[in-house]
Parts: sequence; C-alpha cells; structure tokens
Amino acid sequence: MRNLKLLLLSITTMFSFSCLVVDASKPITSLIPSQLIACPTPKSVYPSNITSSSADIRWKGTGPTDYEVRIRIKISEGVFGDWSPWASYSGSPINLHSFSGLDPNSFYHYNIKSVCGDENSATVSGWFVTE
Repeated sequence: MRNLKLLLLSITTMFSFSCLVVDASKPITSLIPSQLIACPTPKSVYPSNITSSSADIRWKGTGPTDYEVRIRIKISEGVFGDWSPWASYSGSPINLHSFSGLDPNSFYHYNIKSVCGDENSATVSGWFVTE
C-alpha cells in the first residue's frame, strides 16, 4: 500500500474544502498540476508607436504563457456603429505585438488574453486611433 498524505489547499466555507492527495515519497512541487495555478492576466496593456498604418500593443508578461491578441476596426460612425470581425493573432510570451496595414485616421479596438493550455485568462481590452 502506498504512503499518501492529504494536503489541504484552501477552505472555502466552514463546511466545504478543496484538497489534493499527494504521494509522500515525491516532492510536492512535482505533483501540483498546472491546472491548479490560474492562468495569469496580462498586466499594464497599452498601445504605442501609433502611426497612420501601424501600432504596437505592449504588456507586462505574467509568466511563460502564450498570448492571443485580437483587433478590429470601427467601420461606421456613432455610438452604435458597426465593427469589423475580429482578426486574431497568437504567439509566444514576447510582450509585444505589432500591427501593420492599418487604415489612417481610424478607431481600433484590441484585446489580449493569456493562453495556458486548455485555460485562458481574463481578457484585457483597449482602444486607439491611428494618425
């Protein structure tokens, strides 16, 4: 019979709790699955180097995760104006995505999220106007 220990991770209420059963013969760091660690949300997201046809989106990385960045352009005037479909880009944790071929004097909406295997972080959104 294997020697197992019960590791209490968090108490959520007086009557319920989460736990993880681990093998006492192995270090705990090798037993915690990545699913127990929340997918980190990108921090300090902002546009930079905006020209009439290009812009960069920068952020502070929150670990070795991949990212998905999306962008769309406002295609009609007004508060309830229409937007183009999202264009999506994914990549490694380089903390920068450059967009080119943008339209001048146009309003863009972007968002970014971390991708951690089967899980994603919260999405961070922003806007910018090209020159």
